[in-house]
Amino acid sequence: MGLLSDIYHDSYYNCTIGNIPLHVDVLRTPEQQTKGYQGRSEPGPYEGLLFFYPATNKVGFWMKDVDFHLQLLAFDENDELFQIINMQPNSQMIQMINRPCSKVVEVQRYWCQRNKITLGVKIQFDDAAGVL
Repeated sequence: MGLLSDIYHDSYYNCTIGNIPLHVDVLRTPEQQTKGYQGRSEPGPYEGLLFFYPATNKVGFWMKDVDFHLQLLAFDENDELFQIINMQPNSQMIQMINRPCSKVVEVQRYWCQRNKITLGVKIQFDDAAGVL
């Protein structure tokens, strides 16, 4: 089963990164954010998790108990992509985002390469009411 059947549907939002559509589950609480993809299925090609921070924060990520590769996309307060990190499965090494960010999206491995996403593209929300 894919990501859509794993979690509640009322936390989903549609967005685009560059011009690529993505369906994201928004993780707002520290508990949700600490868990991330633990216990979940690998995301599909147009699915991801959005870690939302109401104020820009310097944050780190790990892959404890996550059995598949992911890419992290870090966005600044202007919603511009400024860092891409490739994450290794089951790693407990913390990967720090290199500067404060307002949003981080986790997607499938090689997602940026497949979709020709580069630094500087923006994330935009189709249904932003309730996300921000």
